[in-house]
Amino acid sequence: MIDEKKVVKDLFQRYLDKQREESGTPSRAFVMFKEKKPPEEYERYYRMCKFSSSVIHLKNKDKKIQFFLDQLYLPLTPSDTIAFAILVTVVSILLSLGILMVHMLYGIVAIILSTVLYYYLYTYPERLYKRKRVQSSTELILAVLYLIIFMRNNPNLEHAIRFASENLRGPLSLDFAKVLWDVETNKYSTVQESLDNYLQTWTDRSRAFVDAVHLIEASLYQKTESSRMGLLDGALNRILSGTTESMVHYVNDLRTPISALFMMGITLPTMGLVLLPIVGAFMGGMVTADMIFLFYDIL
Repeated sequence: MIDEKKVVKDLFQRYLDKQREESGTPSRAFVMFKEKKPPEEYERYYRMCKFSSSVIHLKNKDKKIQFFLDQLYLPLTPSDTIAFAILVTVVSILLSLGILMVHMLYGIVAIILSTVLYYYLYTYPERLYKRKRVQSSTELILAVLYLIIFMRNNPNLEHAIRFASENLRGPLSLDFAKVLWDVETNKYSTVQESLDNYLQTWTDRSRAFVDAVHLIEASLYQKTESSRMGLLDGALNRILSGTTESMVHYVNDLRTPISALFMMGITLPTMGLVLLPIVGAFMGGMVTADMIFLFYDIL
């Protein structure tokens, strides 16, 4: 049964939010979204990119980079991030040339590392996005559980998302707050439309999470209480079974990389130490301590 008092309270709160919007006072969704501060690393990266773009002026509209920046809620453009990568790389190369004048071997290594640094900074938004996804993945079960807990007592999707956002502590909390904020800013007309758009970003990574949330949405349209509870239970079972399957695939996929890491990190260096005296005997004084340090500790 739908609680009429809660429905009236919800309508009254919407009226207050509308009044605040017209008077210039921030709404609840706006306040909640702004209170979810991004990590400090994002803020430092934002400041450095903005400084770099003021030094190097570029025009780049890379849609892939822009997608990552949008998902990270960073008000940057691809031009800003590329300018930062170029500026740091140029400074690194200049320092490497100074090192080259002092020591040729270390200078060459520094120049190579400078070029690698450009690729690292160029793809930095993508790595931030992937890291955020990994952190969010650890909260998927908890997020679905919060939605179900609220929906069992009060079938209101907007309040359920707000409840989940207030109780989650990771990046998923900010994502849910953004879902509500997109409705407040009229980017989407309904909460369900905004939520469905957000779920599209999870389709290729966690289909179980998408299916579970869709089952929760479907519970709103059930005529009987038993049908509604059945769909909510089905949503919980779907996310649990899907997570179990994902973990099994993850463990199986780790076997080959671990074997390769063992070969590259343990077997080959051990063989190199065995062959080092023989190589040193043939090459004479060409094998120096610097080369051994470079081979084993850096490369």
